[in-house]
Amino acid sequence: MVAQENDLLKSNNGEKYFEVLTQFPELELYDDDIHPNKNGAFLNACIFYQLLTNKKAADLKYIGDIEPETAKLLKQIAE
Repeated sequence: MVAQENDLLKSNNGEKYFEVLTQFPELELYDDDIHPNKNGAFLNACIFYQLLTNKKAADLKYIGDIEPETAKLLKQIAE
């Protein structure tokens, strides 16, 4: 509602985190109760990349410091 009233872009990070936590519980996204680890930060980056560029994260070659299969999965989830 705030995004709509102020003409802001709204991300769906919360929905994507929930998707990972429920469908892939073995994939850790947090360092502690609230701070994302490198997997969570990568998911956030993919979501924001798509939101800001209108390009698909799956097309990115960069995977950061995470396992290639994890990066591929997180890029797909971000879409």
